[in-house]
Amino acid sequence: RGDGFYYYVNCEEDVGRVFGNEIGASFSVIAKDVKLQVAFKENRVLRYRLIGYEAREVKDKDFRNNAVDGGEIISGKSVTAIYELELARAESAKASQESLGTVTVRFQNVENNQWEEDAVAITGKIQEVVSPRENPYFYLGYCAATFAEIMRKSPYVKPTSIGQIEEYVKKIADELVLNDQVKDLLKSIQAYEKLNAKE
Repeated sequence: RGDGFYYYVNCEEDVGRVFGNEIGASFSVIAKDVKLQVAFKENRVLRYRLIGYEAREVKDKDFRNNAVDGGEIISGKSVTAIYELELARAESAKASQESLGTVTVRFQNVENNQWEEDAVAITGKIQEVVSPRENPYFYLGYCAATFAEIMRKSPYVKPTSIGQIEEYVKKIADELVLNDQVKDLLKSIQAYEKLNAKE
């Protein structure tokens, strides 16, 4: 609820990771009160759903209200937002190349305390088929989000998809060998499966 950070320390390895690596980076804030606003074009996107972030949702009318608190971005960290989209049928080949919408970022510059805003179009080729080998970070985000949806019993996912998620994470681990977060995610998924097998 404040502007601080929180960590979940579950084992001895987590202590080293959190106190050795992550807490130091939290002292280096590069942007304050960061807010993001995504606006999809109605002729390109029929429906959309933001996965997660319900507790951090900011009303459209409060996007430019500086009194409404945003989040802090620290050095060396990134933030990922995952949307599930249902695309509209494109009227032509040219229309299919049109951007899906706009992402606007608003933040307070830490050097001069001035408010800044930047907007970029959502462009890029839509990939019909992607594998964990071709894009492991995309699949890592997808697996983490889907696992969270399964744990909270979201109506948008089937609990039986946990097996497929585990297989994806194993493939991601083969590609991102040095990434401890992938190993942690795999352990959590396997622990969840064991607990559910006992019930």
